[in-house]
Amino acid sequence: MDSYKIITLKILTLLCFLILYLTYQNQAVQANDQVAALQSRQNSARTLTASGGGGSTGPMTKETLANMSEKEFNAWISNPKNEARFYEIMGADPDEI
Repeated sequence: MDSYKIITLKILTLLCFLILYLTYQNQAVQANDQVAALQSRQNSARTLTASGGGGSTGPMTKETLANMSEKEFNAWISNPKNEARFYEIMGADPDEI
């Protein structure tokens, strides 16, 4: 009987470790999913701001412009209001260019 108790305890211990491991793995996957969702929302907000559609990343600055991809910049500058804003940000007079 003692050997059965030892085997049973070992099996229960292994099951507990397995449950803990699977719980940890599930939490890690959930955390990765949450990070990916957050990054996606941030990229969407930045793209909206970049295209002149609003967003929550703040006002357009030289730094924001410099950090845009070429595609984002082209989408943003294609809006006539943004083109005027670009010259304003850069301190240039569009009539002199």
